[in-house]
Amino acid sequence: MKPIAKRLFSVAFVFVTVWAGQAAAAPTTQDVVNGVSQASYSGYLDNHLYTHLGENRMFSNSGGSDRHDAARDNILSLLSGFGLSAELQSGTHGGYAYSNVVATLPGTKTPEAVYVIGAHYDASNSSDPGTGAGETPGAPGADDNASGVAAVLEAARVMSGYEFESTIVFAAFDREEQGLHGSYGWVDSNPAAQVAGMISADMIAYNPAGEHHGKAWIYYAQDNSAITSALAASMDSYADIEATVAQMGRSDHQPFDEAGFDACLLIEHGWSENPHYHKWSDSVDTQGYIDYAYATQMTQGLVGYLSDAAVVTPEPGTMSLLLAGGLCMLARRRRRRA
Repeated sequence: MKPIAKRLFSVAFVFVTVWAGQAAAAPTTQDVVNGVSQASYSGYLDNHLYTHLGENRMFSNSGGSDRHDAARDNILSLLSGFGLSAELQSGTHGGYAYSNVVATLPGTKTPEAVYVIGAHYDASNSSDPGTGAGETPGAPGADDNASGVAAVLEAARVMSGYEFESTIVFAAFDREEQGLHGSYGWVDSNPAAQVAGMISADMIAYNPAGEHHGKAWIYYAQDNSAITSALAASMDSYADIEATVAQMGRSDHQPFDEAGFDACLLIEHGWSENPHYHKWSDSVDTQGYIDYAYATQMTQGLVGYLSDAAVVTPEPGTMSLLLAGGLCMLARRRRRRA
């Protein structure tokens, strides 16, 4: 073999050797899921979303809300702090104004395919005014639905450290409690969007003892599709949570489903028996109410689904680094021989 051919063969051999070693260490979905932290999730729920007794996250024009806009601004700041392109997307739907917070992680191979994880950040106190003896007025909405927003934030924090083939949108929707206006607005404002899958995380932190413990519902609004079984499998594989598929709208997956996209709702199994639903007591301060470990597991299942569906990839520039590494190894060999 001629000298130049030998050198080229050596470069190719070293490059392939380094590439194989790096490929074996490429990130997996389990690596991404392992980054989900209960401490981080709890921090968002307790410290950024105004979930304490007496705080009110109802829509700011609905009367006396003091924390709706502040929570919105905190969400925007946090998503921007993860290095994502984040913005307020305001508009009207059915004559109702809304302000969604939306952050985007662009895909590297099929950016036109979009996966959306969303949760509404507005709260409600419609079924209990909180004016009775010993009650504290307010709508802290810890479970409904700061719990889902905290999951979106934690997913964004973890997943922003990786690249994915498809685009992921992290959305905090407004005015869900008054008619899904924020999510309808997003769908109406993005008519050309190719949404490959959408999950609404809504009420994921109440985990009572008994038949509902450690379980979840996955609801489709009108058309059951592959996303429900895929999410159920991810909840089982990455979170050890048994999920049951059924039909129900009433959350931010509904506008996406109606638009023909694969969409579903992830919600705690005991939501219909939640004693603090739409009450002043839906708060992190209510003793024995919020199950942070369970909510973190729910978040892990969500992240597992998104990572598998959007396809986690090696970090940017890996191929260039591999080539550089191969050349460096070859140069060292030549110096040792000299």
